[in-house]
Amino acid sequence: AVFGQVDDVMANMEIEAHADRSTVLPAGFERRLVNVSNTLLTWIDEPEMPPELPDRLALLRQHRQAQLEAHRVDRAEMATRLVRYLHRAEHDTYDAFLNGVESYRDSGGYVDWARTVLYHGEGNNKVGQVYGRILEAVAAARHQQNRSFAEHLAQLTKQDAAAPSGVIFVEDIVDRVIAKVGVPVVVVVLDGMSHAVFYELMDSFGAGWSLYDDDNGRFSLTGVATIPSRTSVSRGSLLSGHLTETRGAGEKKSFSSALKVAGQEMPAVFHKADLTTSGGAALSKPVMDAMVPDARIVCAVVNAIDDDLD
Repeated sequence: AVFGQVDDVMANMEIEAHADRSTVLPAGFERRLVNVSNTLLTWIDEPEMPPELPDRLALLRQHRQAQLEAHRVDRAEMATRLVRYLHRAEHDTYDAFLNGVESYRDSGGYVDWARTVLYHGEGNNKVGQVYGRILEAVAAARHQQNRSFAEHLAQLTKQDAAAPSGVIFVEDIVDRVIAKVGVPVVVVVLDGMSHAVFYELMDSFGAGWSLYDDDNGRFSLTGVATIPSRTSVSRGSLLSGHLTETRGAGEKKSFSSALKVAGQEMPAVFHKADLTTSGGAALSKPVMDAMVPDARIVCAVVNAIDDDLD
């Protein structure tokens, strides 16, 4: 309440422009946020990053309000990444299908993650307008990339060509990855997963998790979904081991058949309704029974991401 009164006094005295000097007043936080966004707005049209931007971001993080509204600080940092991306040459077009896959894996997924964060909105209208301008510019750049990638994908599909080295089509994952793992494995299919969502989730992974990568710490295989990428086609093809359209009971039967062809035993497959007890607070008994030491393959389909998209 006291801070609010001070903000009102500053407004009445028309000295809000100096509020950024305060490390505790809410008005100071808002002013620092505006300073960052104004600098980003300048950078959109300038090839070099304004030299004051790092200091302004640091001042934003140092404000007391930054701990209470960390999501707004994160949003400012994501906006900074997006403007930096706009000035990189690689966002134009792709030379080949593989180039597009690698570019999206290494940077495009992060770009779309940042876009999603900015899409959540901003309470400060001045800052929100700048974020809107950034999103428009990035959307135009991504449209160019999407068109370029689609052209290469169409050509690859027309030629019925195999996936390039380092790329795996979704319908080949059962045979080339799941069936080849030499230890018991739990396959968790996150419906609606994208690189953008994955990079966000990766930050929350704790000890014991590691990427399926090569000796250089890079993804050894990057999966490519079907077109159309809707559940019945893309997920259905993943679990069936070939291009098809199916879901539910059809997926369970197809997944078992695909692994049988690959020389594996009958797997346990659980969809959303199978996973938890009626209250949703614990794993169901069939799932717990399947998670035994000698179980070879257990597959669980989780719809949390897809449900959020809906």
